[in-house]
Amino acid sequence: MAVSGLLFHIALVTRAWASLPATIPVHYGLSGQPDAWGGKIELLELPLLSVLVYVALTWLGRHPQKLNYPWAITKTNAEQQYRLASSLVGAVKAQLIWLLTAISWQTIGIANGQNGGLRGSLVTVILVLAGITLVIHVVLASRAK
Repeated sequence: MAVSGLLFHIALVTRAWASLPATIPVHYGLSGQPDAWGGKIELLELPLLSVLVYVALTWLGRHPQKLNYPWAITKTNAEQQYRLASSLVGAVKAQLIWLLTAISWQTIGIANGQNGGLRGSLVTVILVLAGITLVIHVVLASRAK
């Protein structure tokens, strides 16, 4: 899921690049309206951040013993705790990459005059999904302690 988001993100920005104006929104206020503008080169920061998130969280998902846990990791629960942590890291990785992709998508639309600001529903859906992911993980991991 994360790799598809990463590839889509790169393709999205690559495809839109030629049609972007020289100045694009680079920051949004709480209302979702652009409050800072910059050169279109700044749009490249989001796919680069997606690549960094992908690499870092892929590594962390493969080394779950590096994480901190709110309960003791023992020989009897280590395998299950590490498997659950790797799963959580994978879900968070996919959510972050798709969030960055959605922000790029919206930024491209705003820059091309297709809409006026970030849609609040987008942020709400991402935050609710992240909250649900975290709650499910905590419930499963606490049962396995």
